[in-house]
Amino acid sequence: MKKISKKSIVKVIRKEYKEARVFCRNGYNRYYLIMIDIDDGAIWSDVFLDENNWKVYHSESICQLENTPGYVHETENGYVDDAVRLLRKAGWMITD
Repeated sequence: MKKISKKSIVKVIRKEYKEARVFCRNGYNRYYLIMIDIDDGAIWSDVFLDENNWKVYHSESICQLENTPGYVHETENGYVDDAVRLLRKAGWMITD
């Protein structure tokens, strides 16, 4: 069974979400997605210059994290909750 700490998930999501927000603030019509690979637990932000640009992943283990729109901490918590849910579903043990 694979293990990952919730603290490490929170740390990575905060970093990636912050970088994505900065990217989006520095230009018109930019957007981002927070992604997770449930095979290895990697979390990253995909950033795009406009709505016509995106990446297509051909691995079924790569998923987009869903969030709860709101204040920064609420959105971060939504990403963390979704990451934990997806990892548990894939058989990971989440430690504190």
